[in-house]
Amino acid sequence: YQRRVHGVCYFETGQNWWVSRPIKDHASSVTCLAWHPLNNSILATGSSDQKVRLFYAHIKAADGETGEIPGLKFGSLLAEIPSKGWIKSLAFAPSGNLLAFCSHDSTISLVRTDAETDYSVTTIKTSYLPFRSIVFPNEKTILAGCSDCFVYVITQQADGFWTLSGKLVAKQVRQRTKSTFQQAQSIFFNEATTGQTASVRSLDSKHQNEISSLRVIKSGEQWKVSSSGFDGQVYLWSPSDVASL
Repeated sequence: YQRRVHGVCYFETGQNWWVSRPIKDHASSVTCLAWHPLNNSILATGSSDQKVRLFYAHIKAADGETGEIPGLKFGSLLAEIPSKGWIKSLAFAPSGNLLAFCSHDSTISLVRTDAETDYSVTTIKTSYLPFRSIVFPNEKTILAGCSDCFVYVITQQADGFWTLSGKLVAKQVRQRTKSTFQQAQSIFFNEATTGQTASVRSLDSKHQNEISSLRVIKSGEQWKVSSSGFDGQVYLWSPSDVASL
């Protein structure tokens, strides 16, 4: 990654070891990558050179003839999509017909990948902090983990346009009333750690530090997605947690 190279590895049965074949067409460090969900010959990469690239990564020794495109060699560049910031994360839709990526300029871009010569790009500009992770829980929904500690929801409308429509909000949990001893203990702890008698107010989001990763646990209409952050916490989300903006 750091040397502007990423390797595609496969197990060589005859030699009984793993072999890595490098792809080197990057001008800066590779920051993220994603395989096409239905065609394992296509690999998408994002880089700090502010570009997303699609490569032909078919290895006949591992893939056989499935996905092979005549006339193309391993590592051939299929498309190059410019952005205006470092690419933080990218993901394919379940059908493979759409590629979404988020960059450091706080935008989310969608690339048509269903046509070999199209690759048209739609960009959603936001006023939020940069997004760090992006996933498709289903074909018409995108979730993006933001540096402001929230997970935002982008949905495709009836007219085909994508809009930022909501965010994931934790259900309120009733707080237990503290005893007199517990209140005194909290005051002592706060004075010892922060120099204040009152505790520092927590963020409104469930995560208390920026979100670093999202993972789809279950796809479809009733999706389940996990989020992890720099606060050391992992949470599980579902459609019932979506709140309108």
